[in-house]
Amino acid sequence: MAGFAGNLALASGVTLSLLFGMILVLALAVIFILESPNPIAGLFAAVVFTLVFNIVAFFLSPWLMDLSQRWLYQTRWVSLAEVESQSPEAAKVIQYVCAEKQLKQPRLGIIDDQNPTAFTYGSLPNSARLVVSQGLFTYLDDDEIATVYAHELGHIVHWDFAVMTVASTLVQITYLIYITARRLGRSGSEKARDAAQSAALIAYGFYLVGTYLLLYLSRTREYFADHFAAETTGNPNALSRALVKIAYGIVEEGKREQEPSRLIEGTRALGIYDSKAAASSGTAYRIAAQPEQVGRVFLWDLFNP
Repeated sequence: MAGFAGNLALASGVTLSLLFGMILVLALAVIFILESPNPIAGLFAAVVFTLVFNIVAFFLSPWLMDLSQRWLYQTRWVSLAEVESQSPEAAKVIQYVCAEKQLKQPRLGIIDDQNPTAFTYGSLPNSARLVVSQGLFTYLDDDEIATVYAHELGHIVHWDFAVMTVASTLVQITYLIYITARRLGRSGSEKARDAAQSAALIAYGFYLVGTYLLLYLSRTREYFADHFAAETTGNPNALSRALVKIAYGIVEEGKREQEPSRLIEGTRALGIYDSKAAASSGTAYRIAAQPEQVGRVFLWDLFNP
């Protein structure tokens, strides 16, 4: 695991460094567009703005996410006893990992949606949130649910949720700067308009690059969370079955809905399974006479990242 941890740290460091750099460049561009008379002061202001904004965003984002979870998905915050009533094995895993890693129990949430998914978010490990949908309990068996909880706890242990919270915020800032620069390009002198339009184009390009960096980091952290879950539960087969059944559940629920699920679309970067990749795996599970054989494909992917 030491080598894996090193690769995860490298992926996180490179991604965040690039995102921070893009924010700094865009902040400087906006300052120069506004024709700051003192470029040195402008540079200092850009650095301070970038640091202060992201520090504030880091600590405020969990509470902002709480509000959005409540508003968009009607998330219910529940006790460990309620989780235990639906999955005794999952409750045992939560207690074991928290005791073993000396973590405070994360705030546990359940969304009353039959699309199976799970995700974590927060700023510090001892203030983490671990949210699952009711569909997870519908489509998965007890041991499979336990591996999903172990997977999400792996994100907390590795600080992945915190890194993703910061990275997601940075990507959103690039989009905000794009919108701001585009609006600036509609007024002012011709020189200022041209500069603002150029900045808007660069900002949008950075937004696209940032989105792909975010997906790369998300994919990388999923590999390590999978390994953590397999090692913690000692049941990689249950994890592979869980991933197949989650894909199957997303496909089945999608057939019953006229529009794409807001939950699945809105939590794509944070969720345990990418909805865009669910169709092939979910269909394979549905038609397979022995779904365990499909799970072996995930086992190969799990241990050969």
